Amino acid sequence: MTALADLLDAARGDADGRGDADGVEDRLPAHERRYWTAAATAHGLLPSLSPGTLTDALVAAFLLGAGTRDLADALLGRVPGLADQPSDRRRAVREWIGALYPPPAGGRPWDSLQPDRLAERLVGRHLERDPGLAHRLARGATESQAVQLLTVYSRAAAHPVFDRRLDPSLTELCLAQPEFLAGPAVDAATRTSTPGPLLDALHGIAERLPRARLEELADRLPEASHRLAPWAARLTRRLADEHRAWARDDPDGLPSLATSLHNLGVWLGRLGRHDDALAAATEAVDAQRELARTSPQDHLPELANALNSLSIDLAALDRHDDALTAATEAVGTYRELTDALPDAHLPGLAMSLHTLSNRLAERGREEEALAAATESVAVYRGLAGARPEGYLADLAMGLDLVALRLSGLGRYREARSAITEMIAIWRELARERPGVHEGRVRRGQEFLNWLAIKILSPRPPRGRGPG
Repeated sequence: MTALADLLDAARGDADGRGDADGVEDRLPAHERRYWTAAATAHGLLPSLSPGTLTDALVAAFLLGAGTRDLADALLGRVPGLADQPSDRRRAVREWIGALYPPPAGGRPWDSLQPDRLAERLVGRHLERDPGLAHRLARGATESQAVQLLTVYSRAAAHPVFDRRLDPSLTELCLAQPEFLAGPAVDAATRTSTPGPLLDALHGIAERLPRARLEELADRLPEASHRLAPWAARLTRRLADEHRAWARDDPDGLPSLATSLHNLGVWLGRLGRHDDALAAATEAVDAQRELARTSPQDHLPELANALNSLSIDLAALDRHDDALTAATEAVGTYRELTDALPDAHLPGLAMSLHTLSNRLAERGREEEALAAATESVAVYRGLAGARPEGYLADLAMGLDLVALRLSGLGRYREARSAITEMIAIWRELARERPGVHEGRVRRGQEFLNWLAIKILSPRPPRGRGPG
Protein backbone atom coordinates (compact mmCIF):
# COMPACT_ATOMS: atom_id res chain seq x y z
CA MET A 1 0.00 0.00 0.00
CA THR A 2 2.88 2.34 0.77
CA ALA A 3 4.39 1.72 -2.68
CA LEU A 4 1.04 2.40 -4.36
CA ALA A 5 0.50 5.59 -2.37
CA ASP A 6 4.03 6.78 -3.24
CA LEU A 7 3.39 6.17 -6.94
CA LEU A 8 0.10 8.07 -6.81
CA ASP A 9 1.75 10.94 -4.93
CA ALA A 10 4.56 11.04 -7.50
CA ALA A 11 2.05 11.15 -10.34
CA ARG A 12 0.51 14.24 -8.73
CA GLY A 13 3.87 15.80 -7.91
CA ASP A 14 3.17 15.54 -4.19
CA ALA A 15 6.10 14.21 -2.15
CA ASP A 16 4.97 15.36 1.31
CA GLY A 17 3.59 12.02 2.42
CA ARG A 18 5.88 9.70 0.53
CA GLY A 19 7.31 6.86 2.57
CA ASP A 20 4.86 7.48 5.42
CA ALA A 21 3.91 3.85 6.02
CA ASP A 22 2.07 4.64 9.27
CA GLY A 23 -0.39 6.94 7.52
CA VAL A 24 -0.77 5.04 4.26
CA GLU A 25 -4.27 3.84 5.11
CA ASP A 26 -5.37 7.48 5.24
CA ARG A 27 -3.27 8.55 2.24
CA LEU A 28 -4.81 6.03 -0.15
CA PRO A 29 -8.43 7.05 0.60
CA ALA A 30 -7.41 10.65 -0.14
CA HIS A 31 -6.48 9.53 -3.66
CA GLU A 32 -9.67 7.47 -3.81
CA ARG A 33 -11.75 10.57 -3.05
CA ARG A 34 -10.35 12.31 -6.12
CA TYR A 35 -11.48 9.29 -8.13
CA TRP A 36 -14.95 9.55 -6.55
CA THR A 37 -15.18 13.24 -7.37
CA ALA A 38 -14.22 12.81 -11.01
CA ALA A 39 -16.72 9.97 -11.44
CA ALA A 40 -19.48 11.89 -9.62
CA THR A 41 -18.98 14.86 -11.94
CA ALA A 42 -19.19 12.53 -14.94
CA HIS A 43 -22.46 11.07 -13.60
CA GLY A 44 -23.95 14.53 -13.10
CA LEU A 45 -24.12 14.19 -9.31
CA LEU A 46 -21.95 17.21 -8.56
CA PRO A 47 -22.68 19.95 -7.69
CA SER A 48 -26.37 19.05 -7.15
CA LEU A 49 -25.36 16.73 -4.31
CA SER A 50 -22.72 17.65 -1.76
CA PRO A 51 -19.45 15.69 -1.39
CA GLY A 52 -20.52 14.91 2.18
CA THR A 53 -23.74 13.28 1.00
CA LEU A 54 -21.87 11.19 -1.54
CA THR A 55 -19.33 10.10 1.09
CA ASP A 56 -22.21 9.08 3.38
CA ALA A 57 -23.61 6.99 0.52
CA LEU A 58 -20.29 5.23 -0.04
CA VAL A 59 -19.86 4.53 3.67
CA ALA A 60 -23.37 3.06 3.72
CA ALA A 61 -22.48 0.84 0.75
CA PHE A 62 -19.27 -0.40 2.40
CA LEU A 63 -20.85 -0.79 5.82
CA LEU A 64 -24.08 -2.64 5.01
CA GLY A 65 -23.87 -3.76 1.40
CA ALA A 66 -26.97 -4.72 -0.58
CA GLY A 67 -27.92 -7.94 -2.32
CA THR A 68 -30.37 -6.41 -4.80
CA ARG A 69 -31.05 -3.08 -6.48
CA ASP A 70 -34.21 -2.62 -4.40
CA LEU A 71 -32.24 -3.10 -1.17
CA ALA A 72 -29.57 -0.73 -2.44
CA ASP A 73 -32.16 1.95 -3.21
CA ALA A 74 -33.78 1.45 0.20
CA LEU A 75 -30.39 1.80 1.91
CA LEU A 76 -29.57 4.96 0.02
CA GLY A 77 -32.97 6.32 1.02
CA ARG A 78 -31.79 6.27 4.64
CA VAL A 79 -28.67 8.31 3.85
CA PRO A 80 -28.92 11.93 5.07
CA GLY A 81 -29.08 14.19 2.07
CA LEU A 82 -30.64 11.49 -0.15
CA ALA A 83 -33.85 10.76 1.78
CA ASP A 84 -35.63 13.77 0.24
CA GLN A 85 -34.21 13.22 -3.25
CA PRO A 86 -36.29 11.79 -6.12
CA SER A 87 -35.88 8.10 -6.86
CA ASP A 88 -34.01 8.73 -10.11
CA ARG A 89 -31.36 10.70 -8.19
CA ARG A 90 -30.85 7.80 -5.73
CA ARG A 91 -30.71 5.43 -8.68
CA ALA A 92 -27.99 7.58 -10.21
CA VAL A 93 -26.03 7.39 -6.93
CA ARG A 94 -26.41 3.61 -6.93
CA GLU A 95 -25.11 3.42 -10.51
CA TRP A 96 -22.22 5.72 -9.60
CA ILE A 97 -21.17 3.42 -6.73
CA GLY A 98 -21.51 0.40 -9.03
CA ALA A 99 -19.27 2.08 -11.60
CA LEU A 100 -16.67 2.91 -8.93
CA TYR A 101 -16.69 -0.62 -7.53
CA PRO A 102 -18.15 -2.97 -10.13
CA PRO A 103 -19.79 -6.10 -8.71
CA PRO A 104 -19.21 -9.62 -9.98
CA ALA A 105 -21.22 -10.43 -13.10
CA GLY A 106 -24.88 -10.89 -12.22
CA GLY A 107 -24.20 -10.20 -8.58
CA ARG A 108 -24.78 -7.34 -6.15
CA PRO A 109 -25.37 -3.72 -7.21
CA TRP A 110 -21.84 -2.82 -6.10
CA ASP A 111 -18.68 -4.25 -4.60
CA SER A 112 -16.53 -2.63 -1.90
CA LEU A 113 -13.25 -0.79 -1.57
CA GLN A 114 -10.39 -3.28 -1.49
CA PRO A 115 -8.56 -4.40 0.52
CA ASP A 116 -11.12 -4.69 3.31
CA ARG A 117 -8.70 -3.04 5.71
CA LEU A 118 -8.89 0.22 3.72
CA ALA A 119 -12.68 0.15 3.68
CA GLU A 120 -12.72 -0.46 7.44
CA ARG A 121 -10.31 2.42 8.07
CA LEU A 122 -12.39 4.79 5.93
CA VAL A 123 -15.63 3.66 7.61
CA GLY A 124 -14.04 4.08 11.04
CA ARG A 125 -12.89 7.62 10.29
CA HIS A 126 -16.38 8.53 9.09
CA LEU A 127 -18.22 6.95 12.04
CA GLU A 128 -15.85 8.59 14.48
CA ARG A 129 -17.06 11.94 13.18
CA ASP A 130 -20.71 10.90 12.78
CA PRO A 131 -21.71 7.87 14.91
CA GLY A 132 -25.37 8.69 14.35
CA LEU A 133 -25.08 7.60 10.70
CA ALA A 134 -24.90 3.94 11.74
CA HIS A 135 -28.08 4.29 13.83
CA ARG A 136 -29.94 5.74 10.88
CA LEU A 137 -28.68 3.11 8.43
CA ALA A 138 -29.55 0.23 10.77
CA ARG A 139 -33.23 1.16 10.85
CA GLY A 140 -34.92 -0.78 8.07
CA ALA A 141 -31.87 -2.92 7.29
CA THR A 142 -32.25 -6.60 6.52
CA GLU A 143 -30.77 -9.08 8.95
CA SER A 144 -27.83 -9.88 6.66
CA GLN A 145 -27.13 -6.17 6.29
CA ALA A 146 -27.23 -5.78 10.07
CA VAL A 147 -24.71 -8.61 10.50
CA GLN A 148 -22.41 -6.97 7.95
CA LEU A 149 -22.85 -3.58 9.63
CA LEU A 150 -21.79 -4.91 13.02
CA THR A 151 -18.98 -7.02 11.58
CA VAL A 152 -17.41 -4.18 9.60
CA TYR A 153 -17.96 -1.70 12.45
CA SER A 154 -16.23 -4.00 14.96
CA ARG A 155 -13.31 -4.63 12.61
CA ALA A 156 -12.97 -0.90 12.01
CA ALA A 157 -13.04 -0.23 15.76
CA ALA A 158 -10.16 -2.66 16.20
CA HIS A 159 -7.76 -0.61 14.06
CA PRO A 160 -5.01 0.71 16.35
CA VAL A 161 -5.40 4.23 14.98
CA PHE A 162 -8.75 4.55 16.79
CA ASP A 163 -7.33 3.36 20.13
CA ARG A 164 -10.70 1.80 21.13
CA ARG A 165 -12.49 5.14 20.71
CA LEU A 166 -15.15 3.55 18.50
CA ASP A 167 -15.99 0.79 20.97
CA PRO A 168 -18.53 2.75 23.06
CA SER A 169 -20.44 3.96 19.99
CA LEU A 170 -20.65 0.40 18.60
CA THR A 171 -21.95 -0.89 21.92
CA GLU A 172 -24.44 1.98 22.12
CA LEU A 173 -25.70 1.20 18.59
CA CYS A 174 -26.62 -2.34 19.66
CA LEU A 175 -28.18 -1.20 22.94
CA ALA A 176 -30.26 1.43 21.12
CA GLN A 177 -31.94 -1.23 18.93
CA PRO A 178 -31.78 -4.41 21.04
CA GLU A 179 -34.79 -6.20 19.58
CA PHE A 180 -33.34 -6.03 16.07
CA LEU A 181 -29.58 -6.04 16.60
CA ALA A 182 -29.21 -8.68 19.34
CA GLY A 183 -29.34 -11.59 16.90
CA PRO A 184 -26.99 -10.02 14.35
CA ALA A 185 -24.61 -9.18 17.21
CA VAL A 186 -24.42 -12.89 18.10
CA ASP A 187 -23.56 -13.73 14.49
CA ALA A 188 -21.09 -10.85 14.08
CA ALA A 189 -19.26 -11.74 17.31
CA THR A 190 -18.10 -14.97 15.65
CA ARG A 191 -16.84 -13.13 12.54
CA THR A 192 -14.43 -10.70 14.12
CA SER A 193 -11.31 -11.22 16.19
CA THR A 194 -12.25 -8.29 18.47
CA PRO A 195 -15.86 -8.85 19.57
CA GLY A 196 -15.49 -6.96 22.87
CA PRO A 197 -17.93 -4.09 22.10
CA LEU A 198 -20.50 -6.57 20.77
CA LEU A 199 -20.16 -8.76 23.86
CA ASP A 200 -20.54 -5.70 26.11
CA ALA A 201 -23.77 -4.94 24.28
CA LEU A 202 -25.00 -8.52 24.52
CA HIS A 203 -24.42 -8.57 28.28
CA GLY A 204 -26.58 -5.45 28.57
CA ILE A 205 -29.21 -6.76 26.17
CA ALA A 206 -29.56 -10.04 28.09
CA GLU A 207 -30.87 -8.08 31.08
CA ARG A 208 -33.49 -6.24 29.05
CA LEU A 209 -35.16 -8.73 26.72
CA PRO A 210 -38.12 -10.93 27.63
CA ARG A 211 -37.77 -14.70 27.91
CA ALA A 212 -39.13 -15.43 24.44
CA ARG A 213 -36.48 -13.26 22.79
CA LEU A 214 -33.75 -14.76 24.97
CA GLU A 215 -34.82 -18.22 23.80
CA GLU A 216 -34.46 -17.06 20.21
CA LEU A 217 -30.93 -15.84 20.97
CA ALA A 218 -30.07 -19.14 22.65
CA ASP A 219 -31.24 -21.01 19.54
CA ARG A 220 -28.98 -18.77 17.49
CA LEU A 221 -25.81 -19.60 19.41
CA PRO A 222 -23.21 -21.56 17.41
CA GLU A 223 -22.41 -25.10 18.49
CA ALA A 224 -19.08 -23.90 19.85
CA SER A 225 -17.53 -20.47 20.27
CA HIS A 226 -14.73 -19.57 22.66
CA ARG A 227 -15.55 -15.87 22.34
CA LEU A 228 -19.25 -16.24 23.06
CA ALA A 229 -18.92 -18.86 25.79
CA PRO A 230 -19.02 -16.52 28.85
CA TRP A 231 -22.05 -14.67 27.52
CA ALA A 232 -23.72 -17.90 26.38
CA ALA A 233 -23.32 -19.35 29.88
CA ARG A 234 -24.83 -16.21 31.39
CA LEU A 235 -27.74 -16.28 28.90
CA THR A 236 -28.50 -19.96 29.45
CA ARG A 237 -28.20 -19.52 33.23
CA ARG A 238 -30.88 -16.83 33.16
CA LEU A 239 -33.10 -18.99 30.96
CA ALA A 240 -32.64 -21.98 33.26
CA ASP A 241 -33.62 -19.87 36.28
CA GLU A 242 -36.72 -18.54 34.50
CA HIS A 243 -37.71 -21.98 33.24
CA ARG A 244 -37.23 -23.48 36.71
CA ALA A 245 -39.66 -20.92 38.14
CA TRP A 246 -42.08 -21.65 35.30
CA ALA A 247 -41.87 -25.43 35.84
CA ARG A 248 -42.60 -25.06 39.55
CA ASP A 249 -45.98 -23.57 38.75
CA ASP A 250 -46.74 -25.32 35.45
CA PRO A 251 -45.66 -28.82 34.32
CA ASP A 252 -45.62 -27.54 30.74
CA GLY A 253 -42.44 -25.66 31.60
CA LEU A 254 -40.43 -28.83 32.33
CA PRO A 255 -39.31 -29.49 28.69
CA SER A 256 -37.95 -25.95 28.42
CA LEU A 257 -36.22 -26.32 31.78
CA ALA A 258 -34.57 -29.57 30.69
CA THR A 259 -33.34 -28.03 27.44
CA SER A 260 -31.97 -24.87 29.08
CA LEU A 261 -30.19 -26.93 31.77
CA HIS A 262 -28.57 -29.10 29.10
CA ASN A 263 -27.40 -26.02 27.19
CA LEU A 264 -26.13 -24.41 30.39
CA GLY A 265 -24.10 -27.50 31.19
CA VAL A 266 -22.54 -27.55 27.73
CA TRP A 267 -21.40 -23.91 27.91
CA LEU A 268 -20.15 -24.22 31.50
CA GLY A 269 -18.13 -27.26 30.46
CA ARG A 270 -16.53 -25.30 27.64
CA LEU A 271 -15.53 -22.68 30.21
CA GLY A 272 -13.85 -25.34 32.31
CA ARG A 273 -16.38 -24.95 35.14
CA HIS A 274 -16.85 -28.71 35.41
CA ASP A 275 -18.50 -28.87 38.85
CA ASP A 276 -21.17 -26.38 37.79
CA ALA A 277 -21.53 -28.12 34.43
CA LEU A 278 -22.07 -31.48 36.13
CA ALA A 279 -24.74 -30.03 38.41
CA ALA A 280 -26.62 -28.61 35.42
CA ALA A 281 -26.20 -31.82 33.38
CA THR A 282 -27.42 -33.99 36.27
CA GLU A 283 -30.52 -31.84 36.73
CA ALA A 284 -31.13 -31.95 32.96
CA VAL A 285 -30.97 -35.78 32.92
CA ASP A 286 -33.35 -36.00 35.89
CA ALA A 287 -35.83 -33.73 34.10
CA GLN A 288 -35.55 -35.67 30.84
CA ARG A 289 -36.09 -38.99 32.66
CA GLU A 290 -39.30 -37.67 34.15
CA LEU A 291 -40.47 -36.47 30.74
CA ALA A 292 -39.47 -39.72 29.00
CA ARG A 293 -41.47 -41.78 31.50
CA THR A 294 -44.69 -40.07 30.45
CA SER A 295 -43.87 -39.46 26.77
CA PRO A 296 -40.96 -41.63 25.58
CA GLN A 297 -41.52 -41.00 21.89
CA ASP A 298 -41.08 -37.26 22.36
CA HIS A 299 -38.34 -37.19 25.01
CA LEU A 300 -36.10 -40.26 24.68
CA PRO A 301 -33.85 -38.48 22.11
CA GLU A 302 -33.36 -35.57 24.50
CA LEU A 303 -32.63 -38.00 27.34
CA ALA A 304 -29.97 -39.76 25.24
CA ASN A 305 -28.36 -36.43 24.35
CA ALA A 306 -28.40 -35.32 27.98
CA LEU A 307 -26.78 -38.61 29.05
CA ASN A 308 -24.03 -38.11 26.48
CA SER A 309 -23.26 -34.65 27.91
CA LEU A 310 -23.44 -36.00 31.47
CA SER A 311 -20.82 -38.60 30.57
CA ILE A 312 -18.46 -35.88 29.33
CA ASP A 313 -18.90 -33.83 32.51
CA LEU A 314 -18.36 -36.85 34.76
CA ALA A 315 -15.18 -37.78 32.89
CA ALA A 316 -13.85 -34.23 33.26
CA LEU A 317 -14.05 -34.74 37.04
CA ASP A 318 -12.36 -38.18 36.84
CA ARG A 319 -15.54 -40.05 37.72
CA HIS A 320 -14.79 -42.57 35.00
CA ASP A 321 -17.03 -45.45 36.11
CA ASP A 322 -20.08 -43.18 36.33
CA ALA A 323 -19.10 -41.59 33.01
CA LEU A 324 -18.94 -45.00 31.33
CA THR A 325 -22.35 -45.93 32.75
CA ALA A 326 -23.92 -42.74 31.34
CA ALA A 327 -22.27 -43.20 27.93
CA THR A 328 -23.39 -46.83 27.74
CA GLU A 329 -26.98 -45.84 28.52
CA ALA A 330 -26.84 -43.08 25.89
CA VAL A 331 -25.69 -45.53 23.20
CA GLY A 332 -28.32 -48.06 24.21
CA THR A 333 -31.06 -45.43 24.03
CA TYR A 334 -29.92 -44.24 20.61
CA ARG A 335 -29.85 -47.85 19.36
CA GLU A 336 -33.51 -48.24 20.35
CA LEU A 337 -34.35 -44.99 18.58
CA THR A 338 -32.46 -45.86 15.37
CA ASP A 339 -34.25 -49.21 15.17
CA ALA A 340 -37.49 -47.26 14.83
CA LEU A 341 -36.34 -44.15 12.93
CA PRO A 342 -32.77 -44.55 11.61
CA ASP A 343 -32.74 -41.41 9.48
CA ALA A 344 -33.62 -39.23 12.46
CA HIS A 345 -31.31 -40.73 15.07
CA LEU A 346 -28.21 -42.07 13.30
CA PRO A 347 -26.27 -38.81 13.98
CA GLY A 348 -27.00 -39.17 17.69
CA LEU A 349 -25.87 -42.80 17.65
CA ALA A 350 -22.59 -41.86 15.95
CA MET A 351 -21.97 -39.07 18.47
CA SER A 352 -22.68 -41.28 21.48
CA LEU A 353 -20.44 -44.08 20.12
CA HIS A 354 -17.63 -41.51 19.85
CA THR A 355 -18.16 -40.59 23.50
CA LEU A 356 -18.39 -44.26 24.54
CA SER A 357 -15.07 -44.97 22.83
CA ASN A 358 -13.38 -42.32 24.96
CA ARG A 359 -14.96 -43.66 28.16
CA LEU A 360 -13.91 -47.24 27.38
CA ALA A 361 -10.35 -46.12 26.65
CA GLU A 362 -10.22 -44.32 29.99
CA ARG A 363 -10.95 -47.64 31.69
CA GLY A 364 -8.24 -49.40 29.68
CA ARG A 365 -10.69 -51.33 27.48
CA GLU A 366 -8.82 -50.53 24.24
CA GLU A 367 -10.30 -53.19 21.96
CA GLU A 368 -13.85 -52.25 22.89
CA ALA A 369 -12.96 -48.58 22.51
CA LEU A 370 -11.69 -49.25 18.99
CA ALA A 371 -14.86 -51.14 18.11
CA ALA A 372 -17.04 -48.22 19.25
CA ALA A 373 -14.90 -45.69 17.33
CA THR A 374 -14.97 -47.87 14.21
CA GLU A 375 -18.76 -48.16 14.34
CA SER A 376 -19.05 -44.39 14.83
CA VAL A 377 -16.94 -43.78 11.70
CA ALA A 378 -19.02 -46.25 9.70
CA VAL A 379 -22.20 -44.34 10.61
CA TYR A 380 -20.62 -40.95 9.87
CA ARG A 381 -19.31 -42.26 6.55
CA GLY A 382 -22.83 -43.11 5.46
CA LEU A 383 -24.17 -39.75 6.67
CA ALA A 384 -21.36 -37.83 4.94
CA GLY A 385 -22.02 -39.70 1.69
CA ALA A 386 -25.56 -38.33 1.68
CA ARG A 387 -24.82 -34.90 3.18
CA PRO A 388 -21.12 -34.03 3.02
CA GLU A 389 -21.69 -30.43 4.07
CA GLY A 390 -23.25 -31.63 7.32
CA TYR A 391 -21.07 -34.57 8.31
CA LEU A 392 -17.63 -34.48 6.68
CA ALA A 393 -16.12 -32.73 9.69
CA ASP A 394 -17.64 -35.33 12.03
CA LEU A 395 -16.23 -38.10 9.83
CA ALA A 396 -12.77 -36.50 10.04
CA MET A 397 -12.94 -36.30 13.84
CA GLY A 398 -14.09 -39.91 13.96
CA LEU A 399 -11.13 -41.00 11.83
CA ASP A 400 -8.83 -39.15 14.22
CA LEU A 401 -10.31 -41.12 17.11
CA VAL A 402 -9.93 -44.44 15.25
CA ALA A 403 -6.28 -43.60 14.56
CA LEU A 404 -5.69 -42.86 18.24
CA ARG A 405 -7.26 -46.17 19.23
CA LEU A 406 -5.23 -48.09 16.64
CA SER A 407 -1.99 -46.43 17.68
CA GLY A 408 -2.78 -47.24 21.30
CA LEU A 409 -2.90 -50.88 20.25
CA GLY A 410 0.37 -50.59 18.31
CA ARG A 411 -1.38 -50.90 14.93
CA TYR A 412 0.47 -47.96 13.42
CA ARG A 413 0.08 -48.78 9.72
CA GLU A 414 -3.70 -48.96 10.03
CA ALA A 415 -3.64 -45.74 12.05
CA ARG A 416 -1.65 -44.09 9.26
CA SER A 417 -4.35 -44.99 6.73
CA ALA A 418 -7.06 -43.40 8.92
CA ILE A 419 -5.03 -40.23 9.47
CA THR A 420 -4.22 -39.91 5.77
CA GLU A 421 -7.95 -39.97 4.99
CA MET A 422 -8.62 -37.50 7.79
CA ILE A 423 -6.05 -35.02 6.47
CA ALA A 424 -7.58 -35.23 2.98
CA ILE A 425 -10.98 -34.30 4.43
CA TRP A 426 -9.61 -31.38 6.49
CA ARG A 427 -7.80 -30.08 3.40
CA GLU A 428 -11.03 -30.21 1.42
CA LEU A 429 -12.87 -28.33 4.16
CA ALA A 430 -10.01 -25.84 4.54
CA ARG A 431 -10.55 -24.66 0.98
CA GLU A 432 -13.89 -23.24 2.11
CA ARG A 433 -12.96 -22.15 5.66
CA PRO A 434 -9.17 -21.94 5.97
CA GLY A 435 -9.20 -20.12 9.28
CA VAL A 436 -11.15 -22.94 10.91
CA HIS A 437 -9.56 -26.03 9.38
CA GLU A 438 -5.95 -25.26 8.45
CA GLY A 439 -4.82 -25.85 12.03
CA ARG A 440 -6.44 -29.28 11.93
CA VAL A 441 -4.51 -30.10 8.76
CA ARG A 442 -1.26 -29.20 10.53
CA ARG A 443 -2.10 -31.26 13.60
CA GLY A 444 -3.05 -34.19 11.41
CA GLN A 445 0.27 -33.94 9.60
CA GLU A 446 2.10 -33.93 12.92
CA PHE A 447 0.23 -37.09 13.92
CA LEU A 448 1.11 -38.66 10.55
CA ASN A 449 4.79 -37.81 11.03
CA TRP A 450 4.72 -39.34 14.51
CA LEU A 451 3.18 -42.53 13.11
CA ALA A 452 5.88 -42.71 10.43
CA ILE A 453 8.54 -42.62 13.15
CA LYS A 454 6.75 -45.35 15.08
CA ILE A 455 6.55 -47.53 11.96
CA LEU A 456 10.20 -47.04 11.00
CA SER A 457 11.84 -46.93 14.42
CA PRO A 458 12.93 -50.26 15.96
CA ARG A 459 12.36 -48.64 19.35
CA PRO A 460 9.54 -46.34 20.30
CA PRO A 461 10.75 -42.72 20.42
CA ARG A 462 10.56 -40.91 23.71
CA GLY A 463 7.58 -38.71 24.27
CA ARG A 464 3.89 -39.11 24.75
CA GLY A 465 2.93 -38.96 21.08
CA PRO A 466 0.10 -36.93 19.62
CA GLY A 467 -2.74 -35.68 21.76
